[in-house]
Amino acid sequence: MLLLLVVASGWRPRVTGLVHWWVAVSMPWSASLTDGGDQIAAILALLMLPLALTDDRRWHWDAPRESMGNDEAKRLIARSAWVMLRLQVAGIYFHASVGKFKVMEWVDGTALYYWLLDPSVGAPDWLAGVMLPVLSSPVVALLTWSVLLLELGLALGPLLNPSLRRVLLPLGISFHLGIAVFHGLISFVLVMCGALILLLRPFDERFRFEGLRAWVRHMRTPPVPTATPSLEPVAVQVASVPPPTAHEALRRRRRPGTPKAAAFASR
Repeated sequence: MLLLLVVASGWRPRVTGLVHWWVAVSMPWSASLTDGGDQIAAILALLMLPLALTDDRRWHWDAPRESMGNDEAKRLIARSAWVMLRLQVAGIYFHASVGKFKVMEWVDGTALYYWLLDPSVGAPDWLAGVMLPVLSSPVVALLTWSVLLLELGLALGPLLNPSLRRVLLPLGISFHLGIAVFHGLISFVLVMCGALILLLRPFDERFRFEGLRAWVRHMRTPPVPTATPSLEPVAVQVASVPPPTAHEALRRRRRPGTPKAAAFASR
């Protein structure tokens, strides 16, 4: 785990590429239960070795130096390894699609019904109950055949124009995420998502993390304090009224209309 963290950090690709391949090839040899993704990871790590060994950057996050493109031998080795990587991944998807053509359940459109409802490798019980109405309807045939078409399209992806590849990449990743949800093959899905990036992403296109960096800077920036209203009691000034004089008090008491004045007048 620690070695893979160093590999993922991007430090010295020329060194960590060898470490990556050694760890990847050790998994199928030592693991007691594999799901197919381990073998694919070992093969892809081996094919990526020429790319790593010709990369003399300190961090793989750094922009390529201009001097890296001047060595024609390194460029030829890196490009050839990239082509081999794409051929390998395309071959995996081509075999996955064409190999199903001879299976009757894939031909008649019922394969997903059996695969998703299988008690050992299928969907969880709660999810199988939710999907049962769909799997029991004619829609299951369209879903089954769409898997064949998508896998064949992914195999032909390197031959398509970039705009179609940008559509295929999220479709392929969504397809494998569905496999993770329904079948629980987490490690296989992670490997195949990485393989899809190698297959469909342009060779010279850099990964851009401006949005992630802006979010990190925003999270690190302390919030600006805002003025809050004071909760201290506000002194209210009340105009003082002088007390009435004796003459004014006597005049008010004798003012007609009050009950006492009316009673005095009736006497």
